[in-house]
Amino acid sequence: MAAARGLVVLHGSVQRTLVARLGVRPGETVSREALVDALWGELPPPTATKTLHSHLARLRHQLQDASLAGLIAAQGPGYVLLAPAEAADVVRFETMVDQSREALAEGATETAVKLLRQALGLWRRDPLVECRPGEWVRAEAAHLTETRLAATEDLISARLRVGEHLPLVGELEPLVIRYPFRERLWELLMLALYRSGRQADALAAFQRARTALVDELGIEPGRELRRLEAAVLAADPCTARKVIAARQAA
Repeated sequence: MAAARGLVVLHGSVQRTLVARLGVRPGETVSREALVDALWGELPPPTATKTLHSHLARLRHQLQDASLAGLIAAQGPGYVLLAPAEAADVVRFETMVDQSREALAEGATETAVKLLRQALGLWRRDPLVECRPGEWVRAEAAHLTETRLAATEDLISARLRVGEHLPLVGELEPLVIRYPFRERLWELLMLALYRSGRQADALAAFQRARTALVDELGIEPGRELRRLEAAVLAADPCTARKVIAARQAA
């Protein structure tokens, strides 16, 4: 968090959790109950509200020392981070992802690639790893991780549109190992392999995907993945493109 005198150093997981809880949606009031829940979950201490006020007072004092007085303010039933929405990386990320999808819908693939690269470049590590463990952190981290993965898939899909299939094979292999149940990643890997002239490897990727889904989840691959396998078997690049286009539209 930049300030005129330098940086505001957040001390410990409590301060990081408070800033994260207020900062994911700047300008929106977060109730005291929600802040207590973010810090202590379902078993808050008897002095939770008093302790919360103490933590916030200390944090606001640090902000004041950094010429950021009033950045966190009491408002109605809770507190609010009085900062422009674009000051939060998460908001900037979501905005650029939305803009990229509009660009893709309009056929501006290169613009979408640029926007998605910028959006994903905001990420430095897994979300909220230095916050206090709890239900809010788990839920918000899961949401942010899913959003990041979906944006990654959008970027790969857009790069396939502009013919970057050869380098994408190497990038997709570790992704399907890390996320073996994400069928869209398997579809993108199959298409990248197929367009690289590796039809047999694309079909082998389908079998790897099916094994992971059947053995671990007890389900067969979905319709789009099966249609793509049929297109690759038939050496039908037109059908393969339609399968990916249908997935993008969905």
